[in-house]
Amino acid sequence: MRTYIADNAAAAAAIGRRLGIREERDGLLLCEGGEAVGWCAGPLFRIAPPERFLEAGEPEAVPGTGIVFPHHWILEPVEGRGRNILREALRWALERSDEAVVATSSGREGARKGWEILEAFGFRGRRLRLLPEEIEASPGPGLPAARPLTESDPELAAGLARARSDWILGSGLSRAAGLAARSSDPVFPGRIAAGRLTAPVLQAVAGRDEDVARQREHPRIIVTVAIRHARGEWTAELLPPGGGFSIGSVNDIELLCRRVELHTGEVTEWFSCERETPPPPPATAAEAALWSEKKLRLMPQESLRALSSLEKKGLITRGSPPGNRAPRWEAAQAALSAASGFEPRLRPLLALAAFSRRRADFASFPWCEGGLFPTGFAPEEPLPEPEKSLFFFISRLVLAQFCTDCRYRESRARAVIRGFAFEGRTRTLVRAGWTSLFDQGRLRSDDRGLPPMERGDRVTARRLSARFTRGRPFYSSAASVARTLLETSGEPRLAFCEANRAALLLELLREKKLVLRLASGRYRATDRGRALLAALPEEFREPRFCARFEATLHGIESGRQSETELEQEAKEMVLLAAGQLPRPAPALS
Repeated sequence: MRTYIADNAAAAAAIGRRLGIREERDGLLLCEGGEAVGWCAGPLFRIAPPERFLEAGEPEAVPGTGIVFPHHWILEPVEGRGRNILREALRWALERSDEAVVATSSGREGARKGWEILEAFGFRGRRLRLLPEEIEASPGPGLPAARPLTESDPELAAGLARARSDWILGSGLSRAAGLAARSSDPVFPGRIAAGRLTAPVLQAVAGRDEDVARQREHPRIIVTVAIRHARGEWTAELLPPGGGFSIGSVNDIELLCRRVELHTGEVTEWFSCERETPPPPPATAAEAALWSEKKLRLMPQESLRALSSLEKKGLITRGSPPGNRAPRWEAAQAALSAASGFEPRLRPLLALAAFSRRRADFASFPWCEGGLFPTGFAPEEPLPEPEKSLFFFISRLVLAQFCTDCRYRESRARAVIRGFAFEGRTRTLVRAGWTSLFDQGRLRSDDRGLPPMERGDRVTARRLSARFTRGRPFYSSAASVARTLLETSGEPRLAFCEANRAALLLELLREKKLVLRLASGRYRATDRGRALLAALPEEFREPRFCARFEATLHGIESGRQSETELEQEAKEMVLLAAGQLPRPAPALS
């Protein structure tokens, strides 16, 4: 007998229709030939808490702390009446089976979820793997052949390493931080929940809190003035005396206008030169997500879904190119040429790129690991948004590598009028180069530059105007937390999906590390949250630590690294935290 384990009831029904459903039970489909199909609807098992390992005789990694590094992993059921029904159905089927097929979703988490079910029930039969995509691609009736599944499978190894390393970090950091807090507050419990993403999220919120406090303490007003010179008029901004925020009220502005407007001064500094800027390198997934967040107002997970869809359609690929580099130009050109059939504005861009292509200088092309490149295959039909915008953005960055550098003139002038310093800066395009491939260019260009002048020339202040640098300063929102993690780490997965981010923020609210202003939907760090940050070493507050964690997972999935490396790194980080926590830690309110 063979038992299939699917992700949910719909996926199980699709498999059951291929096999021929004979009978339906709670949580189980019995099919022709004695085969059964069950489903898990989320994880049915999880790693047990540290107390279970201590009861089983596992030694403490740090005596007296309760921190455990298990040698043998113990699983426990995830509570829930619906899950109990699914577990009992799978138990019944697996006890009667000699083969089990894990047909959960592709990726490390899908493989891990099915594997843990087999481990928890002590299944000793043959274990196989079949992906939903393979089932959809195969013609029916019947199912495609399943491949053997072992613990060394790269996806499964990465999933197990992720779960176990997160457990080591979560349980270890929680106990280490709790002991540090208890050293200054004996009433406080000896454990504070602190997972891998807890500290970076708290740091993002607390950092924004500090920025807002500074803005409110020093309200800043930008003062601009139109300055007349013998060779033309230019605009400059006031440089506050001492570089501070001394211009902060309407009375200050009125006083400044009376003292400066229509009075003369002299030029104290003049600088002008031409610079060249090479094209930016091909975008990575993180850079594409940031671009779409700014330009298309998309959350990172929406951008990742669009990129994944483009990959599945065969329009883009990731990573370093094969040995022959020249076809990358042909791929970008072919992809956009085909797309220009339903996007006419691409045609002049292609002609421009073809004219200025650097045919003999492929050695300077900035190939990068993880970069996004068009494959050269044409879209079969017009792409929906945001896939179309991301596809054009990626292809244009590749085409830009074969265009000339952008040349611009940068000018700066400073004048002093009645003791107040004003400075003007302009950047004017001389040769557009690769920026012509983009609708509005990737470099800001002023309509007119500063007129040529010399030090000591006389100038006159014509008109003064004032504006606030920004409106009311905002605290952190859920979207801004995700964007901060993405910008500081460069890893799209750190922005995590909507459900995971919401769950983490709710957990931090429940533990009173964050407080939510319901009217505005903004988060602020509490004294408890800031105390936890102070109790953890700086290494854990940086999203780069999580980015390194994700990079190791990618290495395990590709077979370049071992799963034991990630677990060992997690253990070392916990030991570092347990040995370097400040004593005493700040009291928690």
